[in-house]
Amino acid sequence: MSTTLPANGRHSAISRGLPQEILDDIIDIAAGICFESLLSLSLSSRRFVERSQRHIFREIKISRERHVSQLLAVLDGNPQLARKVRSLWLCIDENLFLFEGVLKDVSRVAGQLAGVKRLRLDGSSVVCSTFFRNLASLAIEEVSIDAYIDSTDLIRRLPISMLKLGPSAPTYLTFKKESEGEEGQISTTGWKIRHFECDRCTEALLLVEICSVYQTLVVLDFRIEVLPQHEAAWSLIGALKDSPALEVLVLCYYSWHDYSGASDSLMECCSLPNLPSLLCLRLIRYSRCYIGSAICAEACPGFLAAFFTIISGNPRTSLEVLDIKHLISDIERIEDYEDILRSTPFNTDCQDFLDLSWRGTDDLLTNNCLLPRLRALRIDIGRIDDPVKMKEYGELCKVTRQKCEAKVRACLPKSVERIPLVDFGMGLDETSEFNAVSNLYHTAATEGSAPTLVT
Repeated sequence: MSTTLPANGRHSAISRGLPQEILDDIIDIAAGICFESLLSLSLSSRRFVERSQRHIFREIKISRERHVSQLLAVLDGNPQLARKVRSLWLCIDENLFLFEGVLKDVSRVAGQLAGVKRLRLDGSSVVCSTFFRNLASLAIEEVSIDAYIDSTDLIRRLPISMLKLGPSAPTYLTFKKESEGEEGQISTTGWKIRHFECDRCTEALLLVEICSVYQTLVVLDFRIEVLPQHEAAWSLIGALKDSPALEVLVLCYYSWHDYSGASDSLMECCSLPNLPSLLCLRLIRYSRCYIGSAICAEACPGFLAAFFTIISGNPRTSLEVLDIKHLISDIERIEDYEDILRSTPFNTDCQDFLDLSWRGTDDLLTNNCLLPRLRALRIDIGRIDDPVKMKEYGELCKVTRQKCEAKVRACLPKSVERIPLVDFGMGLDETSEFNAVSNLYHTAATEGSAPTLVT
């Protein structure tokens, strides 16, 4: 026999004496363990509703036309929900922008989101521009763009601290003369960017024009594939000479085909300018497939030589973490991975390699005046970017990787022993410790960054 409770009987299922704070904690725990349960919980009692809505609407992804109309219907029914949205990912397909109704609905949604702090825009340029143009929130702190935005002013009006540009990012993120004030000064209302990432955005070269805006940069992260991107990155780095703010610099060179791409240009670079606050420097070579990765492995000596060249020149009195690695993707066979490792000249008695790669490293690693605060060094000559596959392949190719590690160790001067943590990518403990140390800087620089959006 079943008993049907009256509508208000559901409240009696929850102790009337239980503080609301305890119920809120229950919702918070449920959100972390089983997000899907929040809807049922919110329907079980009015005392669960507000806290559940805070989690449900905190992060939103819009990837289909119907998502726009559904969200709009919910917001029209309860306008207060719009203030609970903190992160929004808009990634509607380019083909949908032809529907005028979609643009109108996108405009209405944007006009109600006054509390958004983190925004990611992908997909249709027209939809993204329409959304940006009608966005009610002026409190946005982080913006990630992989879509063409037709007006710089739409971005410049926001007091953002983190800006990420993808390969399809806006090409007019520069301050043109017509945008300048009467006295020729650039209007940069609220712009104090602390974290700037540029993922293979060719037009980033134009950003050099506004380098003065980036004197507040704490993290600078470039992903580079072609020569113009390389030139853009180094032009901006040069313009940041003597910057008192920059703490983390990441240079990731993509070699996506059967050639080395712009990474060869790194060999011709001079040393970094004086960056008195630089704490962490990462240099990554990212290759794909067997052929391209094997070519990169063979060119490893020059890449290592370039790494030590760019940090020479000026004493790096603040630098604590150096990280150089070769990341590999799209490797399907263990045999291919092992061949790539064997392609690296560490496995031969090549004197030219030793001379090319390590001349000058003795000075860098033995002279306490050049790197007096260095406490973590990583050199990983072949890591698969998939952690699961890396664990499997790394174990099966353990002998080969150990031989590579021995060769690296043999090339380093004995003075490297003064560095508290040296990681060659072999030991899980060493790698974990290194990541913990190096991530301190990224975490501190990007504190409050957006969590993974719920999809």
